[in-house]
Amino acid sequence: APILIPPIFGGAFRAEGDIKRATLPIAITAIVNMILDPIFIYGIGWGISGAALATGLAPILGLMMMLYWIFIKKDTYLSYNKEDFHNDFSIYKDILAVGIPASLEQLIMAALAVTVNFMLTLVSGSIAVAVYTAGWRLISLGLLPAIGVGTAAITVSGVAYGAKKYENIRTALRYSAKLGLASSIVVCILLYVFANQLAFIFSYSEASAPLLPLIAAFIQLMCLFILYVPFGASAGNVFQGLGKGTTSFILTTFREFVLVLIFAYLLGFVFNMGETGIYYGMLLGGFIGSVIAYAYIEIYVDRLIKGKIEGSKI
Repeated sequence: APILIPPIFGGAFRAEGDIKRATLPIAITAIVNMILDPIFIYGIGWGISGAALATGLAPILGLMMMLYWIFIKKDTYLSYNKEDFHNDFSIYKDILAVGIPASLEQLIMAALAVTVNFMLTLVSGSIAVAVYTAGWRLISLGLLPAIGVGTAAITVSGVAYGAKKYENIRTALRYSAKLGLASSIVVCILLYVFANQLAFIFSYSEASAPLLPLIAAFIQLMCLFILYVPFGASAGNVFQGLGKGTTSFILTTFREFVLVLIFAYLLGFVFNMGETGIYYGMLLGGFIGSVIAYAYIEIYVDRLIKGKIEGSKI
C-alpha cells in the first residue's frame, strides 16, 4: 500500500493543479530512503535485505502526509468522503482507456531496452552492453526536465479539453514543447561538456577504467537524443490528457518499437556500422517518430479547434 497508493493520490493532486503536494511526498520518500539505506545496509549489517526494507519503509512517511491532507486537513478540491462516492462504470472505462495504454507504453520501453542490449551483445559483446547501460542512466536523468514539463501538459490539456477551450490545448502543447526543448538544450550542453567527468562515476575502479572513454563518447553522441524528446513526449502526453491513450500508445510503439529498431538494425547490421550504427539508428528512428507524433497532434488539435472532429462530451 505505501508504494501503490501514493501515485494514485499524486495523480489526483496533479489533476487539481496542486503540484507541490504531488511532488513533496516523492521528495520526502527519496530522502528518507537515502538516509535509511546506509543505516540498514552498513550500520545494522542487513545488506541487501536492509536495502529492500528501506525501500519498503521510505514511502510510509509520504503516504502519511497525503492521508493527512486528504482525510484530516480536508482542504483538497476533490471530496474523498464515502457518501460523495458513487459508482460510475463509465469513469472506470475512461481511466482504463488512458491507464492501460500508458502502462503498455512502459512495457514497450522496457522491451526496447532488452532488444537493444541483445543487438549490442551480437555486434560488440558485453563491453558495449556495459557502456550502453551506464551511459543510458545519465541520458535518462537528462530526460527528466522534458518529461516533467510534458507531464504537466497532461493536466493542462485535460482541463482545457473538459472546458471545451480547445485553443488552450494548442497553447499548452506548444509551451510544453518549447519549455522542454529549452531545458533539453541546457542539459545536452552540460552532458556533452562534462561527459568525461560523468563517465568517471561508472569507471572509477581499475577494472572499469577502460570503459571511461567509451562511456564518455556514448554520452556525447546520445545526448542529442534529449533534444527531440520534448516533441514526442508533449504529443503523447497531450493525447493522454484528451483521453486518447490508445493513440499515444500507437505513436510510442511506432516510434520506439518500429522506427528505432528498424534503423538500429539497418545501420548496425546491414551497413556493418556495429554499435555506433545502433546508436545512430536509435537517434534517427527516435527523431523521425517524434516529428511524426508532434505533427499529428498539431493536426489533431487544429481540427478540434475548427470543429472538424468531435470534442469533449462533458
